[in-house]
Amino acid sequence: MPNAVSTIIGGRGWDLGMPFSYIRVFVCYYCYPAGSLLICALTTTKLLMLKYPLRASTWSKKRAYRVCLAIWLLSLYNPVTFLVVDKDDLYYDARVFSYDYEFSSDIWHFLAPIGSLIFLVTPNIVIVVATVMLIIRVAKGALDCQRSVRWQGIMMVIVSASVYTLSVIPMTIYSIVEPQLEKDPIQPNFFHAYFYSIALTVALNLNLMGNFFAYFTVTGFRVFVISSIREWA
Repeated sequence: MPNAVSTIIGGRGWDLGMPFSYIRVFVCYYCYPAGSLLICALTTTKLLMLKYPLRASTWSKKRAYRVCLAIWLLSLYNPVTFLVVDKDDLYYDARVFSYDYEFSSDIWHFLAPIGSLIFLVTPNIVIVVATVMLIIRVAKGALDCQRSVRWQGIMMVIVSASVYTLSVIPMTIYSIVEPQLEKDPIQPNFFHAYFYSIALTVALNLNLMGNFFAYFTVTGFRVFVISSIREWA
């Protein structure tokens, strides 16, 4: 959102001032990892509910709230380490017209892999595996005509996880390919100059549109949203 507002105001640049640049960096590095872990928890718990329905029936909302709280607390890893290492280590990225964190301190050679393992590699692998297993379960259930299972809820999880997985594919390709290419400071390569902005745009837009995809594809979720709006109106 800050990127879009700045682009509208200034065209090609960051016009929201330094305070918003700090907000943009710290909030993004807090919310995005939390989102990954929440989707990971969503797909995993749905799969466990299907495999162990009797045990899952004893789970309470209080336990779910605790899991969510633990995820949001764990996601403070990046913002807190930014504050401890160097809160002012920001730079302007002309590719996406916004500020980002530089990671220029040597300690990030140790801290960055830990964060990547916790918030990127592990949850993405779990999400893909759990989603594939859920799809297999849905296909098998459809063939067996198991109407006792709440397939609408499962489809909601599958749509959300699939949209998220598609959103991270371009950035994953960038992270793998770009370091292998030669760097030219005068004429940056396509991956560094353009593919990164494309990957980031795809990731942000698909994540924002995830709920809309679920709304139009899953009838149960659409009914839930409409009924909730009517209750609040």
